[in-house]
Formats: sequence, C-alpha cells, structure tokens
Amino acid sequence: MGSVGTDLNYRGLGLAHKILHAQTNYMKETDYDISLLLASKHAFYEKAGWRLIPETAFAIEKPASLEQQQSSDEIIPFEACYLDDIRFIYEEFNKNRTYTVIRSRTYWNDLLTWPEWKKVDCLLLRRNEKIVAYGIIEKKDTEQGFINELLYLNEAENGVEALFHALCQLRQNAKQILAMLPEDHKLYSYYQQHQANSIQINMAMWKMINLSSTFHKLQPELEDRLNRSNIIADQELHIALRSNEDCIYLDYKHKRLSVSDARNHTNPYTSIEVDERELMTYIMFGYNEAGAAKDSTEHANILQALFPKQQAVFYLTDKF
Repeated sequence: MGSVGTDLNYRGLGLAHKILHAQTNYMKETDYDISLLLASKHAFYEKAGWRLIPETAFAIEKPASLEQQQSSDEIIPFEACYLDDIRFIYEEFNKNRTYTVIRSRTYWNDLLTWPEWKKVDCLLLRRNEKIVAYGIIEKKDTEQGFINELLYLNEAENGVEALFHALCQLRQNAKQILAMLPEDHKLYSYYQQHQANSIQINMAMWKMINLSSTFHKLQPELEDRLNRSNIIADQELHIALRSNEDCIYLDYKHKRLSVSDARNHTNPYTSIEVDERELMTYIMFGYNEAGAAKDSTEHANILQALFPKQQAVFYLTDKF
C-alpha cells in the first residue's frame, strides 16, 4: 500500500479509512496474503489494522579514507552496462533471506528510470575485470549519510571495507554513516568494532490478509525447518495456531507437515496464540524468546523450530 492521501477540504470524515477498508476487502477477495505499508503516520494506520514492526539501523562516525586496498581491486562508478552484474550479486547475496524484495528483470530494467535512482550514488568493486560488489548511498548533503545497499559475492568479502570507505568519501559533509545490516554482513562486525549506535527505524507496517493462504505457501519451508530441528524432528505435533480471530491447524507426523483450516478431532491440539504483530515479526525475523509475550514462551521450542532467527533485511532502495 502506498500514496494514501485526502484533500484538505475533506479530512476528518473517515474517507481514507473507508478506502483502506475497501482495499483490505479487495486484497482478501483476490488472494493477497500480506500487506506492506511504508508510512510515517503510524497511529492512523494502526487503527486501520496495520502493525508497525520497527527495524534497526546502525550509525558510526564517518571513517577516514582507507589507505590500502587489494592491488587487483578497482572501485569504479556504476554504468548501465553493469546492471546485470549488480542484479546477479543481489540474487546471490539474498538467497534464502527473508524480508527481501524479489526483484524481477523488469524491476532492474526500470530501476535506472526511477526518480529515486537519481537521488543516490552507486559504486562498484571490480576485481580482475569482474564486478564482485556494489554499494548505494543516498545523495543527501547532510550530517548523516545512509547506505541503502552494500552487497557482495563471497569471494569479495575482503574488499567490502574498501568499497564502504569509498562510498563514505562521497559524502564530504557527513559526520555519521548509517546502514541496516544483517548479522551475517561483513560490515556488521566492522560497525560493532567502531562502537555503533542503534537507531530504531519506524517505517514498515504490516497486515495479515489471509493467515491460511500464507501458511499453506510457507508449508514446504516450515516442514523443512521442523525436520532440521534437533528437538522437534522426531516428535509428533498438533498445533492450533491462533492470531486475532483466525486459526489454522498444523499437524506434523513422520516428518511430514500438513496445514489445514479445519481441526482433526482425533488429534490432541496444543493451542498457541500470538497477536498479529508478533506473528509477522516471527515470519520475517524469527522467534526471539527474550522479546516474546509471556504466553508464547511456554511453547518456545516449537516457535523456535518453526521460526528460527533469520538474517533479514529490507533495502531502502525498495521504499516508495
């Protein structure tokens, strides 16, 4: 969802909420599963059923320029002829990563015509004539520079810092450099070593449109996760998972998982109730017992098996 607005002369009449309600009904009727809304007026959209799920950015003082880099490395500005190279790096880096936008070929072909693309700078790391990493930084001339993306192939891990430093030097007036980094990113440890401050990013709001459809699509992944769990794999489980007014039934037996809208009355079900915000967080980032509601911690082993911690990230290039 995006671009929601009301004429100044007609505000306060509930018109936007009526449209949002109609949009929700449309999404239900046309088999949407989940809705994402990027917004700043969170209280307004909470009333319409979207739930804010905060994310974390890290900030460090802008580093000085890096004096050395690998002799075979070159840092060059992006040109359109390298579009397929950065598309390949994006897909390789984000394999099996949750919360990341699946970018089609059309997305990439259109990217360079977007107004947002003109608001960023992009640098590439070339090694032995091959593009092995790219970075995108916002073009704002402020005291805070934001790295939208810095992605790389495994073979380029030792060149990531050099690319990062080069991006930082494009922002002469910046005093801090911010980035949203999963823990498996090469720069995550770099930021921690440089006493990074955590900054909460309140942007993405989520709404579950169809719980049943969502879990039917997740079934192969959830089954694989249960099979890989040292605690759960050899058990038989029957779970009634409730969120708000919806309920689905998960039956796991002989390493096979089935998802159903109807209860099998021959099975003794364990009832697990989570609110919508918690459930969306589990799906994207994984279950975190420390931050979970008291009721769900009783079933921590099950929830950790279904929703293990994820190296999730949403790239600011995809905000609209």
